Amino acid sequence: WVLSGILASEETYLSHLEALLLPMKPLKAAATTSQPVLTSQQIETIFFKVPELYEI
Repeated sequence: WVLSGILASEETYLSHLEALLLPMKPLKAAATTSQPVLTSQQIETIFFKVPELYEI
């Protein structure tokens, strides 16, 4: 049952990373407009390494 607990924990972790990725894409797209919600630098700071962690 230890292995199933680890697997469940990893699945939860991945779902949380996915939840972080969802707003990142529209924010990045908006950063190139004349009135961005956040600057590209702010987006990079907030979402630092999230895509890389998700891909691991």
